[in-house]
Amino acid sequence: MRARNRRRTLHSVTWLVIATLVGLLILSTTVTVVARSSVARAVHELSDRLLPASQAASALGKAYVDQETGQRGFLLTGDREFLRPFDDGQAAALRQRARLHELLGTDHEALTALDQVEKAAGTWQSSAAAPEIAARRRGTLGADQLSALTLKGKELFDALRQRLTTLETRTSELTAQQVKRISSAQLTANVVAIASILLAVLTAFAAVPLLHRLLARPLGRLLGQIRTVADGAYDHAIDADGPREITAIAGAVNRMRGNILRNTRELARHEEQSRMAADLQDSTIQQVFALGMALSSAAARHPGHAAELAPLIADTDRIVRNLRTAIFDLTPTHLFAGLRVKVNDVVKERSRDLGFTPALEFTGPVDTLSEKSAADALLAALRERLGMLGRATEATVSVTATTTALRLEVTTDAAEPFVWETPLADGAPG
Repeated sequence: MRARNRRRTLHSVTWLVIATLVGLLILSTTVTVVARSSVARAVHELSDRLLPASQAASALGKAYVDQETGQRGFLLTGDREFLRPFDDGQAAALRQRARLHELLGTDHEALTALDQVEKAAGTWQSSAAAPEIAARRRGTLGADQLSALTLKGKELFDALRQRLTTLETRTSELTAQQVKRISSAQLTANVVAIASILLAVLTAFAAVPLLHRLLARPLGRLLGQIRTVADGAYDHAIDADGPREITAIAGAVNRMRGNILRNTRELARHEEQSRMAADLQDSTIQQVFALGMALSSAAARHPGHAAELAPLIADTDRIVRNLRTAIFDLTPTHLFAGLRVKVNDVVKERSRDLGFTPALEFTGPVDTLSEKSAADALLAALRERLGMLGRATEATVSVTATTTALRLEVTTDAAEPFVWETPLADGAPG
């Protein structure tokens, strides 16, 4: 029983396979979505922050170069047109520094590099650019003075250029790191997707031999055994092995096979009983009946001995009735569905309590009685009477059916005869 309860059903195995595939699908979808979301966030950060920061760093360097170019051209020529790129570069540098502060707000190293650029730019502007421009505006510079100012400005701007290179290098590093993270997240998403597909394929392939072992093989064996039973080998047992549904079918076929075996044996027994009943009908009853006729004829020919022959004639009549009852008992009961069978069943049921079996006598078309209420009433009266026999040691139950009435009579050796009778509507028997 425990082994049977532990058996998996086809329903549970099917749902297990489906649940595994769905679980893999959900897992792969979840991880893929997370990975894709990470890629999307990384791409968004790259496009909205890091690339613009790198571009701003380059633009900031260009703005300072424009300032230095304009400042040097004005210093050499005194042409105020060269101050226009200087002024534009200052405005551009201011905008790009503000933008870089906004874009690099989360990276300490980049902000430090930007601060160094601002300090170096301030030093160059205050110590070189502004004094040189002011001196040139006051008049023409001598060769020695111009050379000294130019050298000092170049040293300070080279320091600024170095700080700008550090800033651009940092922004490039941040961009490269972000591109690497994007590639890594993309690779993770691809690997998870491929792994999930492979696992789903492996699960599907694994389900094939599993279903073959749990379903195809037990079902094929069951069909083969059922064919063997169908071909007439009813004693061939069906193996109850496999999923619960297969074992249920096998159990049902085994029960059917057992019923067929019992019915076959019962039919053989009934056939033997029918043969014995036919033999009794053809030989014994006819002989006893002939004996009764001979005794009746002898009584008619010799009236003086009629009183002596009467008990013998009555005994032969009783023997004929008893033989007819025995013949009925030998006849397969499933061939009759009438009152005779039910009366016989009641008598057999009460015989265990009485300690003996009452004799049965049937007269008239008892088996063709069609009025069920009358038959049920007779059976109820018979049960009640047999339950009240008390100290009787023998009894006779007589059932008589005519076109107008149904009669029950129970006689015993310890009480007065019991008679029960009911009318029949519209000639129920026949």
